[in-house]
Amino acid sequence: MSLIVWLTLRDMITIHREWVFVIIPAIVLFAGLIQYLTGYFMDRYKIIDDLQKWDLERSPLITKILKQTEVENEQNNNKN
Repeated sequence: MSLIVWLTLRDMITIHREWVFVIIPAIVLFAGLIQYLTGYFMDRYKIIDDLQKWDLERSPLITKILKQTEVENEQNNNKN
């Protein structure tokens, strides 16, 4: 696997040096920045908690099923 990667990078360096040293690292850094900022803002504004609360409020059936599953799991754990 590493041989394939090395050969690919070697060919890219000989053909497109700017792709290896500028464009690919820029794409990786940009993707990392987007991922970091998304996580930061989701934590900052409690988006996940709000979505979960909204989902549970909007669909009481899901809450009922989750509670029922919890009870069944506890019963199964008590049997074992």
